[in-house]
Amino acid sequence: MGMYTNQFLAFPGRMVIAILMMCSTQVGGCHSGGRSEVVGTLKQVEIEPTTHADRIRFGPQWSRGLVWYQVFPERFANENQGNDPSQRQSTTVAWEQSFDAATIEEVERGWMLAQGEPRHFRYDPSRVGGAVANVIYQRRYGGDLQGVLAHLDDLKEMGVGGIYLCPVFASTSLHKYDAMDHRHIDPTLGYPGRITELAPTDDPDMDPADESTWDWTPADRWFLDVLVPAIHERGMKIMLDGVWNHVGLDHWAFQDVVRLGQSSVYRDWFNGTFDDEGRLVGWESWGGHNGRLPVFKQTKTGDLAPGPKAHMMAVTRRWMDPNNDGDPSDGIDGWRLDVANEIGRPFWKDWRGLVKGINPEALIVGEIWYDAREYFDGTAFDAQMNYPAAYAIADWLSIGHMKGDARSVAARLTDVYSHDPETDASQLNLMSSHDTERLASLMHNNHQRSFDNGSHPWRDADTYDRDTVSEDALTRALVAYMVLVASPGSPMIYNGDEFGMAGADDPDDRRPIPIGYLDGSTLNAQQKSFRGQVRWIMTLKQDPVVGQLLRLGQARWESSGDGKGLRIIRENDHQRLTIDIGPCDTVWGSAHDTNPVWAASRLLGTGTSCWEVELRLISTRD
Repeated sequence: MGMYTNQFLAFPGRMVIAILMMCSTQVGGCHSGGRSEVVGTLKQVEIEPTTHADRIRFGPQWSRGLVWYQVFPERFANENQGNDPSQRQSTTVAWEQSFDAATIEEVERGWMLAQGEPRHFRYDPSRVGGAVANVIYQRRYGGDLQGVLAHLDDLKEMGVGGIYLCPVFASTSLHKYDAMDHRHIDPTLGYPGRITELAPTDDPDMDPADESTWDWTPADRWFLDVLVPAIHERGMKIMLDGVWNHVGLDHWAFQDVVRLGQSSVYRDWFNGTFDDEGRLVGWESWGGHNGRLPVFKQTKTGDLAPGPKAHMMAVTRRWMDPNNDGDPSDGIDGWRLDVANEIGRPFWKDWRGLVKGINPEALIVGEIWYDAREYFDGTAFDAQMNYPAAYAIADWLSIGHMKGDARSVAARLTDVYSHDPETDASQLNLMSSHDTERLASLMHNNHQRSFDNGSHPWRDADTYDRDTVSEDALTRALVAYMVLVASPGSPMIYNGDEFGMAGADDPDDRRPIPIGYLDGSTLNAQQKSFRGQVRWIMTLKQDPVVGQLLRLGQARWESSGDGKGLRIIRENDHQRLTIDIGPCDTVWGSAHDTNPVWAASRLLGTGTSCWEVELRLISTRD
């Protein structure tokens, strides 16, 4: 009689598989299945991550309908003054420092930087925006990841299930989209004590493609040993910002090319130009040449060059499975990918294979500002930052030439959510981010314009009010959130928008969140009311009665009879949830669902502007 046996095979960065083998000397060894009388040898099979990834087309179940909260760490909360930046190119100010007033120290530093490095710093007294416009990008307030840890419970209480962190890797900028070193958490964000120097150190013999040769800094260990477990212990997820397209001028590999020119072993990582003596005299950068963001070289097919590709793969492994034991539970849960359409598909196919091989339950979100359906074929991203939804909603509620026309927004949202249902269920639904004006200001400045345009804090000062938020604007901001929650996907709050904070486009949208806002201790009555209504809206995604329909139900969009209100219908095989969202005088023109098994209604807003949302759940069983 034959013998069946299971063999479990584990490979670093690859899937773990169990193979049921039947072996026989009568048939020349092992084969899968069948019977035999004699036990032979076992065959080992290695499955590469790309093979595994081909079978994982969609995002994980946990991501469908999860409420995300985007944190811009430097401006979120300063819990540890000991790690505040102290560096040549920036000035750290008090958290309460007026965003619109430059200090004497800032002005002096800005002028000296411009004199010493005119290629990279500029100080123009006649610049639009005045003195503060010359110094604002070198200003630091000292926000850190300890501040995120301190407010996890506040976010959890608001219905947040996932923390999306803007870049946290070592960098001297305030935004950190110009990495100095992806191998390390920036000490000004993660160092748990008091720091005196910024640059992490590594063994000079380290292998850029082998993360096991890299050191761990105190900030790295705090991030992995304290923050990540604290998020997971609360049943929440953490997603990091991956910037694989470009780096900063002080990136360690680029600096090696600066020092050694054509003799650098990293010369083929970048598109550099060298003079006759082999010195670097030019480089391709994001948005131009010789800029502050050198881009990695890509092949003719769109893959990253071998050097940076291998390094980015090692960086990915480092943060997804830090101890390399095959269990990704001690790592991050997903990636948001910056300027994702600027790297070619061959790289994303291989990178996705690696990610899904490490953790099949990891989420991959691409920053793409147009419909990214071509990337949703299982070889690139699970979802995108859903700006197309924001365009439609903003046009309806504020800035579009079809403002107020629910027929138009219903048609547009129908088109926006026309991918596979599993894809749409994971879409990162947003109205604002660190790259746009804040939601309340988007609603307040309701003159006709296109999304993410006409909102610069200084250039558009004649037509854009960056400081005022009307009660009507706050009401329409709540309506926008309600549409995001009622639609498929995962709604995202940009930090501070839950209080109705004002803010024009970058850099104004990155003002620090005032002390006491996050725990509610300094909020006024209007702000408390607004945050409470945001909480009510966001927690609907996890409601025990209607949450599953809001997360996974089929969706369709209709307008009211008078074209003022938007009706969103979510349904499955045995239930239908109707969500009516419109001004209080909306004439719906069609009969409400009769005999609902559950119903709820709420007036949205804090002032005289009247909008109402009504939810009705009925059973469709025969």
